[in-house]
Amino acid sequence: MRDKVIVIGGCHHNTLGVLRSLGIKGIFPTLIAITDKNDPYIKYCKYIDEYKQLSDVKTVADYLLSIGNTNNKRIIISCADFVTSYLDINYDKLSPYYILPLGRKQGEIKTHMDKNKMAQTALKSGFSIPFYQIYTEQSLKTANIPYPCITKPLNSVDGTKSQIKVFDNNDSLQKHLNENLDTSFI
Repeated sequence: MRDKVIVIGGCHHNTLGVLRSLGIKGIFPTLIAITDKNDPYIKYCKYIDEYKQLSDVKTVADYLLSIGNTNNKRIIISCADFVTSYLDINYDKLSPYYILPLGRKQGEIKTHMDKNKMAQTALKSGFSIPFYQIYTEQSLKTANIPYPCITKPLNSVDGTKSQIKVFDNNDSLQKHLNENLDTSFI
């Protein structure tokens, strides 16, 4: 099954895992790697049919539009949050040409990438989730936070991995939150 699937992702194990899983099932996709590396190891994956490298996710929509075909819609599999968010922003332009890993309208997926929204959906669906709390600046003044605790960006696209931290005491937590209050999820 060649030429039916496009995988888009960075040069990392998430993308390789998807490529391998598809390849084992006989699906050899086109890989669009988002990386500025000169010779990325991911292009040597034996499970890809075609390789395209782009240095910036902001060029993906133009590239996809240049190869898109309304009579032969290809499936796009995103292997990174930043790619999924970008595809979501460009949903209206891309959906006539591709089957996208998104909701049914532009901007819908980004709302579901919010950690609080995920937690609420999981609870409504009957899943058990770890205790979490979102604090406002005012509620932090009187909060009784259990330690150790972890902070994460509320939205993985807007935040960074460096914002994921474990804190053993109030002083270090407060310092972090003062710098990241708008994006932190405890």
